[in-house]
Amino acid sequence: MNDTSTKEVPPKDLPAEIDLGRHRDYEGRWKAKWLRRGLLILLFVFVVAALANAFGQAAWTDTASGAGGSLSVKAPSRIRGGLTYQAEFQIHATRDLGAPTLVLDRG
Repeated sequence: MNDTSTKEVPPKDLPAEIDLGRHRDYEGRWKAKWLRRGLLILLFVFVVAALANAFGQAAWTDTASGAGGSLSVKAPSRIRGGLTYQAEFQIHATRDLGAPTLVLDRG
């Protein structure tokens, strides 16, 4: 059996700037590989948390009722200035309302 068959022989036309251990076998660069994997896992966790609606403003529902019916308001409990947000108003009348008007105050 020949010893050269078990040893790896570098190519003869290899450029002088190429170090096989570093460029092909990644010797001494195991930290970079795990750092890259860790950053990708962190990004993945962030994306999954965003898809699960962990960030942003949660909507709360407040309900008031009276003799003529009830009003439910679904809106964020707190907002930051300059943001656009959405609110949902549901009016359930128990009797005929002549001219119902919903007035929003600047509060």
